[in-house]
Amino acid sequence: MRHPVDLSSTSRHTVHFTAPDAVSELSEQDRQSRVEHAWNRDDLLLVDGLGCFVRCLVEATCTEGHPVVLNLWAALDEVDAQRAVELWWGPEYSSLAMPGRLANDLPLWGLRDARVRLAVRDEQSYPFVEPGLDSRVAEILRQPLPHSDLATD
Repeated sequence: MRHPVDLSSTSRHTVHFTAPDAVSELSEQDRQSRVEHAWNRDDLLLVDGLGCFVRCLVEATCTEGHPVVLNLWAALDEVDAQRAVELWWGPEYSSLAMPGRLANDLPLWGLRDARVRLAVRDEQSYPFVEPGLDSRVAEILRQPLPHSDLATD
């Protein structure tokens, strides 16, 4: 699935995913009955039968220098999700780092379920995706993305 981005200026652009792909694929009735905004937060989800999800960021740069941020979701195992909740609102949030799996297909590459590492870089931001055990994610994070592949027509 292609998610075009308007890159007509040099400002930072964000691609925002409203939900993990598996949640978006549920019927409206299933979403209402199975999705819980964990701990009353829009950035932590518990989904009956699917697991725990947390918002995260992927930071990339286009070949023309345009910064792009993908605001997406990662799946966590139950232990890591509980740890995230324990640290999320406290002074130790800045030390949060944990494994996860991408819960959205990235524009141009897919990679849903790729294993990644999530780490907080800024106390005022969601955790960032860092290279994990999937070399394809490391390549995306390392190489400038072709502007023409992301730009809208």
